[in-house]
Amino acid sequence: MDADDLAGYLTEESPRALLLSCAMPVLLPGARACIRAAHGAGTPVLAGGHGFGSDGVWAYAVGADAWVATPREVEGVLTSWEPDIEVAELAIPAPPAVLHSISHHRQEILAAAGADLRDLPRRLQNELDLLLSAVEASLLVEDRLVVAGFTAWQQSLLTSHGFADDTAEQLQRGLAEALRTFAPKAADLLAP
Repeated sequence: MDADDLAGYLTEESPRALLLSCAMPVLLPGARACIRAAHGAGTPVLAGGHGFGSDGVWAYAVGADAWVATPREVEGVLTSWEPDIEVAELAIPAPPAVLHSISHHRQEILAAAGADLRDLPRRLQNELDLLLSAVEASLLVEDRLVVAGFTAWQQSLLTSHGFADDTAEQLQRGLAEALRTFAPKAADLLAP
């Protein structure tokens, strides 16, 4: 369900809250779109899941009204919270302009990043796309730990799936080089 469909559904159903889970930090921009849609429909958001960080700091950075570490906490929050949607939205700064540039040039960035990697298999094209999503998420929440955590995880994953030990680093270097052309500030997030 995209954010527009979600807004329509929430407007029609008028639930007490949207419970939003995010499994991976690379999905934070999508979570932000869902939270904005929910708030636009007058629905507060209770967030959970590893994608919001171990302490929920990224949940608040994308506008969630509350965060829970485990499903057992949901009922307690829902019975005691007093969310203020307007305050939550006002606390979110406008996304940095570099995000617009990346979004506008996404396919060009990915093509340039993969150009130096000979015969880039589809699997690595997907990994490159996820790496760019991690950069976007990091920029959105203004925390380079998103990229750092993702690159460590990606390195481990690719190595365990039989790719060369330096494959993840090659992807990072290729993406950093491509970003220097379209979004130089974002390239700094991939610096060792």
